[in-house]
Amino acid sequence: MNSNKNIQFKNNINYFICPKCKSNMYIKNNSLMCENNHCFDISKKGYINFLMNRKPPEGYDKTFFEKRREMLNDGFYNHIAKEIANLLDSYTNIKNIVDAGCGDGYYSHIIEDRRYNIFAFDFSKDAVNVASRGVNNICFMVSDINNIPLKDNSMECILNIYTPANYIEFKRILSDSSVIIKVVPGKDHLKELRHTIKEQLKNEEYSNQEVINCFEEHCELLNRIRAKNTINVNKKQLENLIRMTPLMFDIDLENINYNDISEITIDGEILVGKIK
Repeated sequence: MNSNKNIQFKNNINYFICPKCKSNMYIKNNSLMCENNHCFDISKKGYINFLMNRKPPEGYDKTFFEKRREMLNDGFYNHIAKEIANLLDSYTNIKNIVDAGCGDGYYSHIIEDRRYNIFAFDFSKDAVNVASRGVNNICFMVSDINNIPLKDNSMECILNIYTPANYIEFKRILSDSSVIIKVVPGKDHLKELRHTIKEQLKNEEYSNQEVINCFEEHCELLNRIRAKNTINVNKKQLENLIRMTPLMFDIDLENINYNDISEITIDGEILVGKIK
């Protein structure tokens, strides 16, 4: 194995705990080991699978994340990434960042050339396979948000972007002066697509209030930023969008006409909070 593929784990081994027994870990050959001999191999692509035989929810397959990466690489979420980078730049105490539910790794890669140690994980092996392509300095992992293999009070920031949260586990791994940056869909997110499939939706307009209420229950809200942009979309990009959004998982596509969609709105609300 290329040594560049596991150097990020060697450099950051002191932050890890075994997800099975919670003991400290060390590097042995190309694996992470603990004192109870639980062993997790570093893959040829440079990530670690801490879940082994567990499967993600239906729909979150390789195609989903490939299409998602294409959409992100086409710039549809650049305005959100820019706001997140600006927020991170405003904090001088952040060294260790967790990208919880990293998907294809887009946001981790945006900030990887900065001053941070980045620990990025997703429940889907297919997602982490896509995210870990190429040599990088990110500790990519297949892991469970309910059992993050990182030490107590060891992180200064958690990114939680368009994905579920576990605030109890977040509180465990965060230090006292830490922040959570969470992105949730705004009410206009994908409104053009939602309008086209409105007959199959319970509500055409999306509400994020329940998610925001949960955030405020667990965190002191420090900042709330709206990041919204409407972008022209071609046929291929629209097809990618349909394949990469959970909105479409239960939609019958047979009798839906997408030809009238020429633009798409990406609307995110960025919540910045300190865990209570």
